[in-house]
Amino acid sequence: MKFSDSTDYLAYIDAKARGDLSGALRALHACLSTEEFRRDRIQHAHLLQTIGDVYFEYGDRVEARRSYEKAEAVDPNSLFFKHNFAVFLLEKISDKPAALKRCEEIIESGEANPTRETDKDFGSDKYVQLAKRLAERIKAA
Repeated sequence: MKFSDSTDYLAYIDAKARGDLSGALRALHACLSTEEFRRDRIQHAHLLQTIGDVYFEYGDRVEARRSYEKAEAVDPNSLFFKHNFAVFLLEKISDKPAALKRCEEIIESGEANPTRETDKDFGSDKYVQLAKRLAERIKAA
């Protein structure tokens, strides 16, 4: 299912635009109750990271981080979600050691198991490059 076909996802967009974070969270959790979204690892993980972003905006850093951890668990081999988590940890939570650890995991995984770019995702070389850049930022700070 496309997100644009989901009335719950459209309700999330509407609530978020109105600044109704509680409504946005309710709508996103309703999306997660949809079997099609839970079956698709990419959509499932995307919803969890989006929930994490809303929790962060709401001021709940613990739930925000937990949502990102859940997203990573849903699609543990995705360098995309690992990278998003690393950026979140650095820029929003200010957990440099955890962000650096995620960068190291991306670099290790991307170099050990190279993947090619597809229509849907970058190749592992791009994620390795991004992770190295992010790790340099962390170490320089």
